[in-house]
Amino acid sequence: MNYPQYTNIIQICFLPDIELAMPEQMYEFVNKLNNGKIYKTVLNSNLCWETIMDLYISICASNHDIPVLHLDTHGGKNVGFVKDPSNPVDIITWDRLVTKITELNQVSNGQLFLSLNICEGLYIYNNLSNNVYPLSLKTIGSFDNVLANEGKIRFTSMYTEYFTSFDMNKAVSTFFSQNPPRKAGRFALI
Repeated sequence: MNYPQYTNIIQICFLPDIELAMPEQMYEFVNKLNNGKIYKTVLNSNLCWETIMDLYISICASNHDIPVLHLDTHGGKNVGFVKDPSNPVDIITWDRLVTKITELNQVSNGQLFLSLNICEGLYIYNNLSNNVYPLSLKTIGSFDNVLANEGKIRFTSMYTEYFTSFDMNKAVSTFFSQNPPRKAGRFALI
């Protein structure tokens, strides 16, 4: 598969405060690897999604960036992204997610790489239509539950390989070689 040269990583966390330690550790590690070309935002509520995505869309359009959009949150195949699954009030619905991710992909010339450290995150594809969402978007994530430490190990390994070799094929292979899945088909690249 041919991948472009990615210019930066946009990491967005939508988690309870108590769960922010692992995404923060990954951010610190990856930030050192790629000389500070990572943007990080912690969303306090679902109301911030459009505003922060509009900011990143503007930055990427101005700089002609081709980013990796890395999302750390909880997910539910029937609802979208959820800040706290024990209190599923703060939700970013699939429709809202798809709208802004599509805009970011468009300003990135259809070359955005979507990295989902989210339980059931790949169900985003059930909410896409071919005429709205370019099929050229590459997405890595899971249709099943993701254990926090497992996600950290897989994604940190993937970014380490990418910022060492600048070869996303090798990076994706490294991702899949970490923590063999408990069952077939757990993680996928779509």
